[in-house]
Amino acid sequence: MHFLKRISIYILLILLFVSLYFDMVKGNDQHETSVHHHDTHKSSKHEPFQVVKVQIQPGDTVLSISEHINHIEHLQINQLIEDFRLLNPYIDPYELETHAFYYFPHYDHSP
Repeated sequence: MHFLKRISIYILLILLFVSLYFDMVKGNDQHETSVHHHDTHKSSKHEPFQVVKVQIQPGDTVLSISEHINHIEHLQINQLIEDFRLLNPYIDPYELETHAFYYFPHYDHSP
């Protein structure tokens, strides 16, 4: 009976370590995003923007995610930070938590 308990504990530990390994190594490399229209905000420099909910991955920054979402090279960084703070009050845009969800502005750049 003592032998079965010991084997069960070893099996549980092995499963735990395998699970942790796959969570840390394999992980989810893709951003989980959802888009919502945010039509109540009108900044002085931009038309209304859409809101994109993004899960932060290791190494992500407000700028890197915003460049990815907006698919443009030149963003008004001051406006971007202002809009990010508007969407995420009480969040420091320079201290994002990995795996947390934040809202990012998606600017309409169509002609």
